[in-house]
Amino acid sequence: MALQAYRRAVNDPDMRLSGPTCISPLVDKAIEVVKRTKQHHMLLIIADGQLTYFDRDMEAVKRASDYPLSITMVGVGDGPWGDMERLDDEMPAGRRFDNFQFVDYEKCRQYPDANVRKSMFARNACESNPAALPRCTTQPP
Repeated sequence: MALQAYRRAVNDPDMRLSGPTCISPLVDKAIEVVKRTKQHHMLLIIADGQLTYFDRDMEAVKRASDYPLSITMVGVGDGPWGDMERLDDEMPAGRRFDNFQFVDYEKCRQYPDANVRKSMFARNACESNPAALPRCTTQPP
């Protein structure tokens, strides 16, 4: 699981976590992969902090909507997650489809039953698998 790999990396004594949190380079790299493969991809980003360059990241998400690329960002820890939720909820002009989903992992962990936790996480992570994706794949930017 991606979160287990993240936790192993965090516990590595040679690993140091620090800001800034900027997703635009990851999104741009994912766009390159989608252009090359001509297939739908889902980019999973695990973050433990707020976005440092919100406008730059919003523009990258908007650029990504020209391609069959869905972006799911999972927030681990206590946030704050205001900018992530804004990026999820606000659809800026020019975005072709809702291609970004934010999941607050800690909210999914509140359920005592492990199967319910897994189901809630999966539902939240896949919530924005876009109905508009076929339009995006048939109409190049």
